[in-house]
Amino acid sequence: MNKKDIRKLFREKRDMLSGDETEQRSEEICKRILELPEYEEADAVLCYMAFRNEVNLKNVMLTAWLSGKKVFLPRMDGKEMEFFLVKEEDRLILNDTGIEEPDRSAGVLSEYIYPGQKLLMIVPGVVFDRYGYRLGYGGGYYDRYLAANRDRYEIKTAAAAFSIQLYEGRLPVEEFDAAVDMVVTEESVIRC
Repeated sequence: MNKKDIRKLFREKRDMLSGDETEQRSEEICKRILELPEYEEADAVLCYMAFRNEVNLKNVMLTAWLSGKKVFLPRMDGKEMEFFLVKEEDRLILNDTGIEEPDRSAGVLSEYIYPGQKLLMIVPGVVFDRYGYRLGYGGGYYDRYLAANRDRYEIKTAAAAFSIQLYEGRLPVEEFDAAVDMVVTEESVIRC
């Protein structure tokens, strides 16, 4: 199966989850993320806003704000992605694809985080394997961001996935695809 067919199959699987199932499983995944030593050690958490029935990270963001951790969300600009500081009271705006993003007036990550600080980046996607590889929507935003910033910050990556999004075997990958450090499902944490 090629990447396009795999994406289609696993998007259909994920879309079959009801709203209640998505919410319940998202809560379990958030609970597991919050128990990670990488979360405890992180100076900041890089999250995303759920789109197309993705894992909802609202509980991770709420807990991070309550504990005093900085929370950043991505904003797309052409082929590039940058993370911006968000606070609980901030209003987000819809981009052209229907994803909620921070306003441009929010501070960019590099204004708040110094080189060498520890970050936990929670990565979305359509399908994931046990080796840490993922297929997203094909834009390559996270791969490019990690390639440009992994040497600047100490970034640990965790994919947030429903167990039905796990691919048995190895996904087809390109040389620029960045593997995540772990895949967190409602059932387990898979160290890659």
